[in-house]
Amino acid sequence: MYLKLPVMILLLSLAFFASLVAEASSVFDYNNDGVIRCVVLSAIEPKYGVDLSYLCSDLAGMIKASKPGLPVKVSLEKVTDSKTILGWWYHPASARPRAELQEAAYDYVFLAEKESIIIRYPELFFEGVYTTLNRLSSRNTKVMLLMIESPLAESFRSKGFLNLAALTYRVADGCGVGVIPSPFAWNDVLKHNILSGKSLLKSRANSFLAAASVWCCVTDKRVPKGALSTDWVVKKTATKMAASARDAVDVAIQKKHYIGPFKGVVRMEARMQRGYMVYQPVAALNPDLQTGLEYIFNAAGQGVVQRSTADWYNTGFDRHSAAFDLVYGSVREMELFQDEKKYTSTEYISENMPDALRAVYIRNPANDKDGSLTLKTLENVLMEGYDFAREHNCVFIPFQIAWARALSANPEYIKTAPGKSSNDWISYMLANMLYSSLTGTFQLPTQREKPHLYNQEHPRGYHSACAKIGWQCMRQLSELSTKENTVVVGSESWFVDKDNPGFLRLRLLEPPRDTVRVLCEPNALSTIQLSRNLVEFTPDNYDIEQTIRCDVVSAADNVFCSVLVRAESKDIQINGVFTKKPFLLNYNEDKKQGFVIQPSELTLTNQSYVMLTSEVRPVDIVKLQVIQHGVETASVDFCPEFYADYPLCLFPTKADLQKGECRVILKASSKDHRFNNFEREYLFKLNMGGVKIPDVKMVVPQSVKGPAFVTAEAVADGVKQSCQLSIFCGKKRLGMIQDTRLQRPVEMGPPQSRLLPGNYPLWAAVRLKNGLVVASDVSHLSVTKE
Repeated sequence: MYLKLPVMILLLSLAFFASLVAEASSVFDYNNDGVIRCVVLSAIEPKYGVDLSYLCSDLAGMIKASKPGLPVKVSLEKVTDSKTILGWWYHPASARPRAELQEAAYDYVFLAEKESIIIRYPELFFEGVYTTLNRLSSRNTKVMLLMIESPLAESFRSKGFLNLAALTYRVADGCGVGVIPSPFAWNDVLKHNILSGKSLLKSRANSFLAAASVWCCVTDKRVPKGALSTDWVVKKTATKMAASARDAVDVAIQKKHYIGPFKGVVRMEARMQRGYMVYQPVAALNPDLQTGLEYIFNAAGQGVVQRSTADWYNTGFDRHSAAFDLVYGSVREMELFQDEKKYTSTEYISENMPDALRAVYIRNPANDKDGSLTLKTLENVLMEGYDFAREHNCVFIPFQIAWARALSANPEYIKTAPGKSSNDWISYMLANMLYSSLTGTFQLPTQREKPHLYNQEHPRGYHSACAKIGWQCMRQLSELSTKENTVVVGSESWFVDKDNPGFLRLRLLEPPRDTVRVLCEPNALSTIQLSRNLVEFTPDNYDIEQTIRCDVVSAADNVFCSVLVRAESKDIQINGVFTKKPFLLNYNEDKKQGFVIQPSELTLTNQSYVMLTSEVRPVDIVKLQVIQHGVETASVDFCPEFYADYPLCLFPTKADLQKGECRVILKASSKDHRFNNFEREYLFKLNMGGVKIPDVKMVVPQSVKGPAFVTAEAVADGVKQSCQLSIFCGKKRLGMIQDTRLQRPVEMGPPQSRLLPGNYPLWAAVRLKNGLVVASDVSHLSVTKE
């Protein structure tokens, strides 16, 4: 007997629906072991708006409704002893639950980070996801990001969740994981008036919507009807919310959530040049970092000049007299650097200098041999660094993240030598991260002897391995991307002419997944010609250097040129990576050059300041001495990136002002031979319009036996208006006061240090409110041996 057509259609429909449900159930069984196990890893508490325990029960109900009798377990793993997923993975107290999570045969791990963490510390969120993937890489487990909005929006017009989505999707794309966009479902519910934004059920509803979003993202199907009968809302409302979750997931999948590059406190600035000025705001340079940086710069064929506050104490080096490329230090050192008046003898800060890259890092806790204290404080230390960098516009060096990665890769990397407090390889890694933040590139360690200060007994060292870890960490967190591969560019010579062509040496850092086409192009085709513009690398020859010849086309002297190197490939780890290499064409050292100072006449209008400019762009750092009255009163460092309009203060004496002229001698030394051994005297006319000139005197003993403590006194007589009185020892300002009398100890070295035998030129200067500057005669203090 034949069934009626409507009954047949119904049976066929039920059979088709049952097959879809069975298919959905098998999707959740990701490892195909016949049991569905899912876990939500999160630090989110119910007070944030979503109760994750309800989410787990709702999701378990949906899976069970799809196929009754299938073993299903959806559990919640609460992150304790830490604030973030990253902290949970490294905190020693979480060792047991971490081991259980890694050993359990979970099909899905859903990561739900707090919105406040994602918005304020997206790099920590990325590292938490990255670490989770690495820890579960050996397991057949799928990781997905569960986006949770908190606090919950009360109106569909509220679009705050879009900022959350932009960062979440950027991290997800960088790590190659999926996203469950549950806030989109809540927005759709509000838009269709299914629930009110002030409803008492909104927290419970969001738990259900999150579970429904998980179901729809994993299965790409609608929520089973058997899961729509709940005890907290009527079935009709639950059905509408489930439909909203499905529609919202479809919209979120089609939407482009972020546009433009990531802007965070971990970043790299590609400064491609020949010489770099580096400053560390601490009296004693760290020998490990200093040695590591010098090694890396030398290996890259780039000159580096390192300065510190010790140069202020010893030679009076003025930190405002040079355009620094990199200023780096710990949080305490960078706080010291924020004071613009420290370690300077100038009252005027040039606005023409390019901004320095200020990089701040935090040291590991002292006396922590096994690293347990570092792991306990990892999260708080990183947050402190991120907050400091954000507040002070610094680049943050995530040293602890790279340190933790090194620990995970090989515990030998972080071990210190017996009786030592530091480690050569970790110090080298930090130096490489500083170099990467400044240049945007990675420099392979050369085959020559590596820096050894602490681990001298190790025959080889782990410099290369740790350097790669630091580079990958910087690269990923600066872009929130997992791109790791890069083009390593080298060149033997910077100077190129018709008789001496230049060469580019190219190779890849890591083996690519596909063929990589490296395109090379000079910034000006009329200046330099390349023997070939295209180089190809494969997984087999990625580490074999290929050379490109660079021939000069232009006949002009001293032309700056750079070659852009860009990688193109189907391999997303290398595609789009680019770097530059600078060259100097037709360097002519015979054309002597000098400096221009404007104006040549000083009045009260320009307040004794003149602008010092190099006649041409130098090709190397030029050290310029300014000598007045037989004493060096200032030093200026010009470089190829800064060589114009440096504000130079003149210090005429009372005799100079009465005579109406002031003489200044400039002496220059540089590896740029056009400026080397330059010396010239400049004469300036003084026209102060009959203003009464004060009399400035120094009171200081002519000779003492040392080592000794000596106090100098400056007095400005005949001053009836507000003035600023300063005492100098050579070009170093010992002190300043808004008064007509000043006493200061004479120091050449750290404070409270005795003067060693030698000759110390002391002088004073007063600046009146009308801008007139008057200097005293120079007094020479002689310290002889006892």
